[in-house]
Amino acid sequence: MQTIGNVWLWGGFAIVVIVALLVDLVLMRHGGAHKVTFKEATWWSIGWVLLALAFNAGLWWYLQGSMGDAAADRIGLEFLT
Repeated sequence: MQTIGNVWLWGGFAIVVIVALLVDLVLMRHGGAHKVTFKEATWWSIGWVLLALAFNAGLWWYLQGSMGDAAADRIGLEFLT
C-alpha cells in the first residue's frame, strides 16, 4: 500500500493542530467570559477556513512534487469534499 505520510508530515500536522488548539483556547480565555458577537464569530470562522485552505495548498504542493499532478489534484479535491 502506497502512503503519502512520513514522520515529518505527521509531526508537522500534530504541531499545527496543537498550535491551533492553543491559539483558540488561549485567545478565547484571554478575552474573558463574554458574549461572542456575530462579527467576532465571522472572523474566527474565516480564520479557520483559511487555515484549512492553507493546509490543503501545502498538501497539494507536496503531493505534486512527490506523486504528480493527477494524484495531487485528486487528493486535494478529496480533502475539500
